Amino acid sequence: MWLLALAILSINPFSKVLNIDDKGRPLVRIGLATGVGEVLVSGSGLVLRDPDGSMKVAGAGEWKVRLVSSEPGTARWWVGVSYTDRDQVDGYVVNERGFVMNLGGMMLDLRRRIVSLGPYSSRREALRVLGQQKKLNEYAFLYSDVVQRPEGIFEARSSSSTVRGRALAFTALRGVTVKGKGFSGTYPGTVYVLLDIRGRLVVVNELPLETYVRGILPGELFPSAPMEALKAQAIAARGQVLSKIGARHLGDPYHLCASVHCQVYKGLASVHSRTSSAVKKTTGLVLVDSHGHPVDTVYSAACGGHTEAAHRVWDGPVVPYLTGRFDLTGRRPALNLTRERDIRTFIMSPRYRGACSRKGVYRWTVRIPLSFMDALVRKLGAGRKFRRMRVLSRGNSGRIMELLITGDGGDTVLHGELTIRRRLGGLKSSMFVWDRTRDALILHGGGYGHGVGMCQWGAIGRARAGWDYRRILKFYYPGSRLVRIY
Repeated sequence: MWLLALAILSINPFSKVLNIDDKGRPLVRIGLATGVGEVLVSGSGLVLRDPDGSMKVAGAGEWKVRLVSSEPGTARWWVGVSYTDRDQVDGYVVNERGFVMNLGGMMLDLRRRIVSLGPYSSRREALRVLGQQKKLNEYAFLYSDVVQRPEGIFEARSSSSTVRGRALAFTALRGVTVKGKGFSGTYPGTVYVLLDIRGRLVVVNELPLETYVRGILPGELFPSAPMEALKAQAIAARGQVLSKIGARHLGDPYHLCASVHCQVYKGLASVHSRTSSAVKKTTGLVLVDSHGHPVDTVYSAACGGHTEAAHRVWDGPVVPYLTGRFDLTGRRPALNLTRERDIRTFIMSPRYRGACSRKGVYRWTVRIPLSFMDALVRKLGAGRKFRRMRVLSRGNSGRIMELLITGDGGDTVLHGELTIRRRLGGLKSSMFVWDRTRDALILHGGGYGHGVGMCQWGAIGRARAGWDYRRILKFYYPGSRLVRIY
């Protein structure tokens, strides 16, 4: 652990390339918190990089760490709109980010092409553009390229000594305990105190990928789920880590964050024996596509009987293994869910039973008062009174992708399933039809989430029906194959 701590303090922490441990397994860096005033860290030892660049090792104990002074770095800021497989998109810049690495004799291509606006010299200007873009696309995001790294001095104070350094690393055999404003926990591996691009204190946990998956899996699928579903979820979660590294937090000194934006991670606090067993039984297994590239193993809670095409949700390239398919326990019906008559039949008829048939998620009903719709029309600048709404397009699962809202002052089009869900009060999904009463819209819907990739409740249903994890994954990611990368 000391060698790893020295290594990370010696290299550029903003690099996205994965470090490898002594067993040949990748290490991931998770941002636990940023912008906090001070943190309390307990570990078996402390490594610090002195202001002159040399390294020192201090003793074990409880250390109160604060930022003494800092100079922010400089960056170029971008607004990402979507991902693409093309080199050029008219009116936009296409940036390639990520990296290629050899892991266990297999070349992992983690590069992504991002359709972008920019660059902008200030974060404020980029945020203004991001706000404009989010009105059209809720999935728009901010990222940056580090031009000049930040500089600063930390002070670590224990009961017996005080030390100062440009970066700090804490290690402990049983995990490093960290306490800060709004977060606390015990974290395996190494905990670093570094600077983000804005010159603020950031706490980062570097740990083996398998240990990280053990930490996040209980938050992705409840531990009492069938073991085969848990195994499928472990492989999907591992694939999501590899898919997101190089595409998230590009200007931060870590690969992924610890919140729902990436995957919820609370260190050792949430580890469970059943989910840990699922991780252990699938160690190093990932799905790859026909070209040998890691599969983007995205998943959602419940598909509602039909999964959705990724390119319809995120406006990127067509992904062969994420094109959407019926997910039913019976025969595939002769329905086209992009048609209003067929999607109404699919949602309203009890004859269609999905693998994710769970009360409250497979089918649901929501009442939206017309007064709420009046307020929405005013917020959208389409007048003061709601008149009607009409579907302009649906994805192949029946999820609405474009919805026309008409008020007494004009029309507004809501683009994207997430935008539609949020604008209508936080719906479970945009797979719905509606009836109008005197004072409300009655929405009849299906599914929970965007519906792309593996349906978690569907995986549970299929596991209960006797499917093993390999068959489950093959169904939700057709054309992919399992390989062990370490």
